[in-house]
Amino acid sequence: MSVRAGVKRRVVLRAMLLGALAAVFARGTAFASQDGAAASRGLAERAAECVPTDRLLAELGARYLADTGTEASVSSLLARIAERWPAGATDLAQLSPRSLRRALAIIVQRDLERADVVLVDGWVLARSEARLYAVAQLVRRS
Repeated sequence: MSVRAGVKRRVVLRAMLLGALAAVFARGTAFASQDGAAASRGLAERAAECVPTDRLLAELGARYLADTGTEASVSSLLARIAERWPAGATDLAQLSPRSLRRALAIIVQRDLERADVVLVDGWVLARSEARLYAVAQLVRRS
């Protein structure tokens, strides 16, 4: 294993162990074979389960929603998260909870590698991480 691959693997594993968040979901017509609203709710609930119940994370999710009015819906957030996964939302929706958590950690790590980050209430977060917090906030609020 190359040094670079070893470093990447350690970063991904550390992110998973620290409860790195992730969620993957709908891309345009990914739910064509299912009721779109019901499928979106199910995926949102699975994503929310990947996010620890924590006051700070809830506040970061709420702040991200307030700062990005164009992404203030579960379907919009899920569609943008799903864009980050090469195999698409359908593949992510079929993963086991452990594999889904791993896939989400990879998505977050890729955002960090590309420096695709956002500043939320003084915290520098991977864009997908902030979106996951927002999904969890919306699901838990309803």
